[in-house]
Amino acid sequence: MTPHGLVAKSPLEGVDLADGIVELAFLAQINLRANSASVDMFKAVGSALGVLPSVIPNTFSAASDGQLHVVWLGPNEWLIVGARGTAANIEAALNNACAADDAVSVVDVSANRTTLSITGAAACAALERNCLVDLHPRKFVAGSCVQTLFARTSVILLKMSDEPEYRLLVRSSLAAYIASWFVDAIEV
Repeated sequence: MTPHGLVAKSPLEGVDLADGIVELAFLAQINLRANSASVDMFKAVGSALGVLPSVIPNTFSAASDGQLHVVWLGPNEWLIVGARGTAANIEAALNNACAADDAVSVVDVSANRTTLSITGAAACAALERNCLVDLHPRKFVAGSCVQTLFARTSVILLKMSDEPEYRLLVRSSLAAYIASWFVDAIEV
């Protein structure tokens, strides 16, 4: 139940997923923009989250417990991805940490996307064959991320480990399409 008495429903509820694909529903997702990404802002955010935002393009940083990731989206934009049910706490911590900086925007975008965890040889091969980015292990290493098109859909792709394990963040309205695409691609 949400604070307003509404029941949250996963965009993939009742959808059959391919082997190696698991939905990580309702992860916290907070968008952070900072027009003046200063050293003080980085320190404040790092202190609030327990992890500094990555400044290296197409990478993400992770908290030591592995439950929170700060994904680089652009020179002044990050997506903070945390465990289910933590969005309000993350948003409040960031707002408190950045209260003195009026050039910082903190927005809860959790309902915008769902997350698919992709593991297993067939699922990873389907992802690699149909992504516009070179996912070769020498190029796209653990800790890498990219905004790209996948199956004609805008996604955020993270490589969580060299196992490999990927996470695909896709708009909720397109999640069933992507799930069915994987089912078709893996069965071929």
